[in-house]
Amino acid sequence: MRVAKLALILPVLAACQQQPAPTGDGGGLDLESAISQAASQEYSCGRGQTIAVTYEAGGTARITADGETLTLTGKPAERGVLYTSGAIRWHVVTEGNRETGELVREDGNIIQCSRTTNTAAPAPTLTSCRADQLEAELGETDAGMGHRNQLVTLTVKGATGCLLPKWPQLTPLQDKSSALKVEQTTDSYFVSEEGSDRVELKSGDKAQFYLGWSVIPNEAAGEKVCPKVRGWNLVAPGGGGLPTLPVDIEACGGKVTVSPFTNVTEQGNTQPKTPR
Repeated sequence: MRVAKLALILPVLAACQQQPAPTGDGGGLDLESAISQAASQEYSCGRGQTIAVTYEAGGTARITADGETLTLTGKPAERGVLYTSGAIRWHVVTEGNRETGELVREDGNIIQCSRTTNTAAPAPTLTSCRADQLEAELGETDAGMGHRNQLVTLTVKGATGCLLPKWPQLTPLQDKSSALKVEQTTDSYFVSEEGSDRVELKSGDKAQFYLGWSVIPNEAAGEKVCPKVRGWNLVAPGGGGLPTLPVDIEACGGKVTVSPFTNVTEQGNTQPKTPR
């Protein structure tokens, strides 16, 4: 199977750079508010040393120690909450009303800290996927009985997961205006995808959707020339547009269908489906 990799390389954020929280309504997602206000905590590390940590909306922690401020990004952890910028890590575990934190510095020095608390440190909050978090891949076009189906797979880059809405936000690129419609569907000639209201993705997870169209002109309606599409603009729900998807098609009947996002990593299947 021929796979066309799209080089969706937008400006890469340094690992320790604070990532901005999304604006607006989360790209169509009905999201609960992240951390509405930054929660600042102070940890005692012995010998009179203290570390101040501010847990911020968007899944980051800003740590001030020895006059230096570090901004770390949250990522999944088997136990507790982990924030990291690569070589530097802040790992927090809560047991009862005691919260312990371990700061691993770039030189390998480890600082053990703790505080008494009635609430656990806030876990990193998933936010809508931004364009710089996503990489797209096109699968081979499936064909049968005058129908075509194009698989599009998005992979989450970096250390932080994110959210996708149920439906992709995309528009066709055409040389001139036409009556071409893009319709959402959970069933098509090749696949049936129910989807869910929101798709939660971890780092490295893959989500997919399908574009479907007919290549047989609707002669009963007098159609002789099918509308042409020379690519698709896909908008990331958390902000930013991805480079154009080069799906160059002729959509007869003036309609293209799009399926909902599904998390194929969660299903244990990252390969395109075989046509039914």
